[in-house]
Amino acid sequence: MTSKGSSENGSVTSLDKDGPAGPGIIIIQICVVLLFMAGLVGAFYYAIDSAEVDPETIHHEWKLSQNYSALFSQFSSKLGKFTLTVKPSDKMEEMTFVYPVYWYQDHEKKEIVHKINNETIAYALADFTFWVKLDQKQQPKECLEDEKGGYLDYIQKLGLFEMEDRHTAITRIRDSKAVYVYDVHPKPDKFLHEHGYIKGDALLVQAYVDKATGTFLGWQTYFTAADNASHHLRRTEYWFPDMEQETPPEDAFKQIPSICYPAR
Repeated sequence: MTSKGSSENGSVTSLDKDGPAGPGIIIIQICVVLLFMAGLVGAFYYAIDSAEVDPETIHHEWKLSQNYSALFSQFSSKLGKFTLTVKPSDKMEEMTFVYPVYWYQDHEKKEIVHKINNETIAYALADFTFWVKLDQKQQPKECLEDEKGGYLDYIQKLGLFEMEDRHTAITRIRDSKAVYVYDVHPKPDKFLHEHGYIKGDALLVQAYVDKATGTFLGWQTYFTAADNASHHLRRTEYWFPDMEQETPPEDAFKQIPSICYPAR
């Protein structure tokens, strides 16, 4: 058997018998090392760059430094929840009522269909709004037309316009969802109060925005009681955990009751 360290004809030759590497070999080795390091740096920056422009998130990218306005297409694939909290008198405890509601918004066409509560549906179009009153069987019984306010005016009246992040990017957990909270103190002359929808002055509106996607999930409104109100309205809340930032189905905007278009 032949030793690897002493054979002249063996397949492996001892390294300690090799002479010092020449200049050409040293240059080649340096180039290989530099190329390897360049590859690592390139891969590192590619990973960072890819994370910043991930096509799954760029559509919903949200900058916390900006004011928030609900000016984009969105809808809830499932019914949301409207919670109404009142205090009938100073001697009584608060009472809470919950109703199923929905929201369809097409920002390109400037249209919103919003079931406000168990009694009213709003059809906010580009330049005007239909208020459809429902009977106990949820059938249309009356249609009121507001010619002074349409799509943008409706969003402003809900308080969902130019809201601020006053919480310095603090996230809160709401129904297992991490959200950012935006709020605004609405102006009385701009807040929605027509047709008996609310009786009270809004103090604060807070909107919840999904931390991961930037999707608008709902809002909460706090009130002071109006002087002539038969009960004290404390707060209202709309919550749509299944809201999506997508264009809603066209059928949602084709259901305006015929009573809103009487024969002329």
